Amino acid sequence: MIGITIFPINVRLTFHFVSLRRGTTSSYFPRHTTTIPTKYPLTSLATTPTLVYVGNTEGEIFIAKVEQLDLKLEPIVSATFKPFQSSPVTALHAVVGGTLSSKVREAANGSEGEDSIEVFADGEDNDTSTTVLLAGSEAGEVKQYEILPTQGGNFTHWPRLKNQKLKKRAHVFLGNYDKIIKITGDHSKIITACEDGSIRFYNPRDGKVRRSGERR
Repeated sequence: MIGITIFPINVRLTFHFVSLRRGTTSSYFPRHTTTIPTKYPLTSLATTPTLVYVGNTEGEIFIAKVEQLDLKLEPIVSATFKPFQSSPVTALHAVVGGTLSSKVREAANGSEGEDSIEVFADGEDNDTSTTVLLAGSEAGEVKQYEILPTQGGNFTHWPRLKNQKLKKRAHVFLGNYDKIIKITGDHSKIITACEDGSIRFYNPRDGKVRRSGERR
């Protein structure tokens, strides 16, 4: 069994791969360390069994494959995009098991103009397996993306343009007015916690606040 210990240090992200002894919870045996150099300080992190998502102070998100990090394969970073133009990414949460609708998949394959992408699908009639990525910013912005595999073995995000939408799910969530310090949820709900002490529950389909709690 393999575990990952992640150390954000200055502007470099260090992945410390360890082997876990079966039957114990306290014995760790270092295997090796992999470091991703980045230009700006890192601010947030989310992981799935196969991918690592990292945000920085410039509003950028980096996507890296755990396998490439573990084996030190190049390129270390599989994709980069910028959900927030002028605010650091302060919270990330990844949910495995989203499905890209056929309508969006067709758009991603070229029916929406020059920014089209070619996504990978197991079959012509099958939806593409994706990950839902939730991102929060220092300015209180919250956005939801689909992370999908491309033909070249890398990854990309959807929506890519302002006029593109997720089917049956909201892309932007409003109502937070301070730094997002934590974001979590699944396909039925999204929960945000702000630095001002407020907590909000969102409907992931329409982006509206179901209920909220303010610090008194």
